[in-house]
Amino acid sequence: METAEVCSRQAMQWLAMAEQMENASPGKEIECLQKARIYFAEAARILQDDYSLSASVQQHADTCRKCAEWMQQQGDLPGAIVAWQEAADMYRLLPGSEAKTQNSRCVQLVMQGMMHLKQNPLTRLSLLIAHHERRILQCYTQTAPSLCLAENTRRLADLLMRSQMPQEAEENYTKAIDFCLQLPPEETPYCQAHCRHKLADLLLNYREAPEQAAAQYRQAIALYQQIPNLSQMQTAALLQAQNNLHKAERWMKKQPKMEREDHEQNRDTI
Repeated sequence: METAEVCSRQAMQWLAMAEQMENASPGKEIECLQKARIYFAEAARILQDDYSLSASVQQHADTCRKCAEWMQQQGDLPGAIVAWQEAADMYRLLPGSEAKTQNSRCVQLVMQGMMHLKQNPLTRLSLLIAHHERRILQCYTQTAPSLCLAENTRRLADLLMRSQMPQEAEENYTKAIDFCLQLPPEETPYCQAHCRHKLADLLLNYREAPEQAAAQYRQAIALYQQIPNLSQMQTAALLQAQNNLHKAERWMKKQPKMEREDHEQNRDTI
């Protein structure tokens, strides 16, 4: 894992690059600021209470505020709220009236954003999604990020499913499986089993692809069975995967008959 000093140095390098891009390429400038923000946040996580003594706090706060303003302009209000809250937390650590004013402004913007999001029934999920997207980016600051990426990408996929975003969920379950495959099998049996199980559900219920779903269910079941001392929740998941596999297999048996009936109907029409 990177040290706080290394993370702060990386953040300052990204800030310097952002300044170079300020006039030449606004999009690249924001990309650099986002990366600086990630490294600042990792330094804060490592130092915890001692971060208030860091010389990076002012730059961290200003970076978060600029990122929030850009995300608001892009229509990403949940992401902007997360960044404003982070900026407010950093300004609160700083002395002086200017920092106090900036803290109050960021808090007000968070409150206004929350009031706007309350009109949306998926408010809490949208904020959780923004938090997990942020955590995923922060995983890349670690020396060996695969486990962090696998777990957080799995959680993000679960939230996307609950938010009724099946395509995005499918993409993230697939990514989480890829991260799991970069690790020793004993480190991620539940994470990979869960992702293959949920991916199979999507293939069966949204894509109507029972054969692909069955393949994922079989792998999920095998992974569940490798977990020692299954919890009650994991046992229930295993049983559900087995039941869904039977459903997919019954569907596969019906498909040839349905295809023949469709063919005969089309032939009679001709």
